[in-house]
Amino acid sequence: PDATDPGEIRMMIGPGGYVGVTRVEDGHLTIGAAIDPRRTPAAETARDVVVRIVRPHRPGLADALAGASPDEWFGAPPLARRRPCLATTRVLVIGDAAGYVEPFTGEGMAWALDAGRRAAILVAGGWRASLLADWPRDHARHVRRRQRWCGALRSVLHRPRLASAALWLGGGCPGVIDGAIRAIAASPPAVRAVSP
Repeated sequence: PDATDPGEIRMMIGPGGYVGVTRVEDGHLTIGAAIDPRRTPAAETARDVVVRIVRPHRPGLADALAGASPDEWFGAPPLARRRPCLATTRVLVIGDAAGYVEPFTGEGMAWALDAGRRAAILVAGGWRASLLADWPRDHARHVRRRQRWCGALRSVLHRPRLASAALWLGGGCPGVIDGAIRAIAASPPAVRAVSP
């Protein structure tokens, strides 16, 4: 239904959240959604919200999703948290254990690998008490800053009018989107943003 090319991720935004669709190697579609329960009617199921968001963009896919069995749907609790303590004697907390935001950018693993590299550099000379303060500062400078950008992006994506305005601006000024990608990415982006 409503073809999506392999390797392509389609993002659809609507009231109450956003939905991403990609075609995996075996030809099946994988669908992920972030739903804000504060912006959806209590009587709607996750499937109802996803179908409502998808319908204006991909009607055939929306019909297929509406007919999907409830046991084909998997959910998770809200995906944002932050750990207050990032270091204790001989332990530096990295990756998702240190905190994460909604995982829609795909940068979590890159941030974790980058944090692991930086942690290894910090402890290469042996453990010292100053690392209890050095590591949280390093993490704030390198990871939390990027997570704040993701949080801002999440906020935009949960507001369809604001998201539409941002996409319109990005279509006319791709450099704005490139700048946001650089702010979020742990390393230079492998792809450039293109106008829709």
